[in-house]
Amino acid sequence: MLSDISIAVLVNRGSASASEIVAGAIQDLDLGIIVGTRTFGKGLVQTITRLSESTSLKITSGRYFTPSGRSIQEIDYFRRTKEGVFTAKPDSLKREYRTVHNRAVYDGGGIVPDSVVTEDTPARLLQELNRKAMFFKYANLYAVQKKSVPASFEVTDEILKDFLRFLKEREFTYQEESEQKVKELRELAEKGRYGKSFFDGLEKITKSIEFEKERAFERFDKELRRALKHEVVERVNGPKAAIEASVKEDRQLKVAVNLLKSRPVYGQLLKGKPR
Repeated sequence: MLSDISIAVLVNRGSASASEIVAGAIQDLDLGIIVGTRTFGKGLVQTITRLSESTSLKITSGRYFTPSGRSIQEIDYFRRTKEGVFTAKPDSLKREYRTVHNRAVYDGGGIVPDSVVTEDTPARLLQELNRKAMFFKYANLYAVQKKSVPASFEVTDEILKDFLRFLKEREFTYQEESEQKVKELRELAEKGRYGKSFFDGLEKITKSIEFEKERAFERFDKELRRALKHEVVERVNGPKAAIEASVKEDRQLKVAVNLLKSRPVYGQLLKGKPR
């Protein structure tokens, strides 16, 4: 029977609409645990009708509810800021519902996992490499040379050095977040007519940032290899192979598997609390 099978559902901010309802149903009925980060919070069925070149009419024709009766919709279209922007439902107005095992769950904000496993925010270096499509462009060149890569493919030191040469040839540059903050601080100090000693201190900080920036590829060696590996495998062997390669290092998946293996912990997460 399904009730005898341990289930773990992985979710994140990309989980929306129907996938949220499935996760919510499993959570409400205590048939399994939800692992990851809070879901998107789309609980409305909406139809958009084009009225003119610049105007459309959006009509809400339905709502999604989980078995306990809670709505997963996050944006409250009955609430606006002074600027006319729709806002999320405040925590003070969220209603409490109960699962089959009497666990408390709440409406108005997607599905909150039973085990929250946050995703790391990519460093500025990684963000800029992705934004400027450096991983993608290098993988295209690599694919021209290699028609396939083995399932055990890893980014070697030689490949990484070649990637760094590739970036240098294309004059890749980026700005560290700390650089931007120091720039803003300098502008504020200039407006405030701060003394020379303050700017001397800023100069020392700037030089320290430059030093750390030079070793950025060393600091984020592991993340660089992981991102480059994913892009190369996807470009050469296809999206399916890239997913298969990435799951081996997925932190949320590892947590889910460990929870499924630990029956006491798994059972505790599904255990209800008395009212």
